[in-house]
Amino acid sequence: MAGYDEDSLMMAVEAAIDCLRDIDSHTVDGIFFATTTSPYKEKQCSALMALPLDRLSAIWRERRVLLGLWGVKCKRCGTPQYDNGAMGTSPIRVCAECQAQDDFEDYNFAGRKARVFSFTLDQLAQVADPPASVVLVDFEGGGRAFFDLTDRDPDKIEVGTEVEMTFRKMQFDRGITNYFWKARPIRC
Repeated sequence: MAGYDEDSLMMAVEAAIDCLRDIDSHTVDGIFFATTTSPYKEKQCSALMALPLDRLSAIWRERRVLLGLWGVKCKRCGTPQYDNGAMGTSPIRVCAECQAQDDFEDYNFAGRKARVFSFTLDQLAQVADPPASVVLVDFEGGGRAFFDLTDRDPDKIEVGTEVEMTFRKMQFDRGITNYFWKARPIRC
């Protein structure tokens, strides 16, 4: 069953991510998707699906700023760090672990599981599914970041809860739907 922030496009993106998890993404020649769900049209959906799957060259060049869940990994000590694609922050230049400077490679957090390190439930925030649930997660293999938590029972959120990343609708403003990544408890 779809959540309030999930539609046919987002379910297709999740399915595609699962299917391509162990495949070199550059070997995929095309993406085909059709839906009767308004307001999407077939070609628009295929292009939108390509965004989080890193299939379009322009999106590939700007994957940190746009829809990817990319961070960096220190080449010296191997510590992954998430910087929200450098949106609203300066890019990471110094490793938090070994203090190496400007010695990083790209690192994708999208397929990684994580655990809740800390969380907050905001009863006053105006959100579609109150309370607003924000978690600070520790990714398997390293890296820590804040995300909205979706598909959750607020009474069951606790430190140590296993979560995974899911690509979801964030907001709709002036005719434009914005998507990004949220955390959700791992489903059985």
